[in-house]
Amino acid sequence: MKIDIISIPDNSAMGTADSLRHIRDKIKKDVLVVSCDLIAEVNLHQLADIHRTYDATLTVLLASNENREKEKEENTKTKKKKDVLNQRDIIGLDGQQNRLLFLDAEDDLDEILILHKSLLKRFPFVNIKSNLVDGHLYILKKWVVDFLISNK
Repeated sequence: MKIDIISIPDNSAMGTADSLRHIRDKIKKDVLVVSCDLIAEVNLHQLADIHRTYDATLTVLLASNENREKEKEENTKTKKKKDVLNQRDIIGLDGQQNRLLFLDAEDDLDEILILHKSLLKRFPFVNIKSNLVDGHLYILKKWVVDFLISNK
């Protein structure tokens, strides 16, 4: 395995998409993105197998946030405040096939969640979830990176 480490400039607050744009010249095939602060017991080969089996464009690791809710309650009782625990992800899943339709942090949304008519026409059963957490582990096809480059 060849590992190539590329640093992201310290003075910029790049998200995942901006980071992928920054290293675009290094990405030649499908890519695995793992957040540096992810601690999880996940068999990556199983996630990769699911990605390949369904010929997915994007595979995302989501987890239940039940533990976060318990931590939030404990912190409230002890008057500790952790902003990270107060953040929620709003996730839209296709009600029939469990496909990810959208994912956004609650803080990034204006008070209204907008669903486009074209999305609802193609996926009439959308489950909106706020009890899942984005693990920031993604497997995505190369063309998604190309799309991110051409569509900021």
